Amino acid sequence: YRKKIWKSGVVAKMDMKTIDAYEEKYKYELPLIHKEFMSKYDGLSLDNGCTFYSLEELDAMNKDLQVNIYQPDTVAVGDDGGDLVFLMKQEKEAKTVYLVDAGDYDLESPYQIIPDFNKWMEKLEEGLKNGHF
Repeated sequence: YRKKIWKSGVVAKMDMKTIDAYEEKYKYELPLIHKEFMSKYDGLSLDNGCTFYSLEELDAMNKDLQVNIYQPDTVAVGDDGGDLVFLMKQEKEAKTVYLVDAGDYDLESPYQIIPDFNKWMEKLEEGLKNGHF
């Protein structure tokens, strides 16, 4: 299903023009910070069950999860392999990731708020280097 895994060193890159065309085609406004992540990795699947959707999966996952119905101003960028979905606001400057229950997508009472996507990714990368995931 997913081949992009940090631990194995497999990295799939996506160019920014392709991401911009995708946004226009599917009517998303992806946060710049997330677009930069996608241009570097284009999705990840970690041994701990966390998945960050590739560009190819993004629209289908958001439709399957019905994010467009329950939180139309957000985009699901991944999940924990269980009950949590990772949402970001559809705003160019958005950096915050909301870890919300897949049953209600409530941004007012999320399981956790990650204030900065990049810092979160840095912690994940550091954990992977140290064998924590």
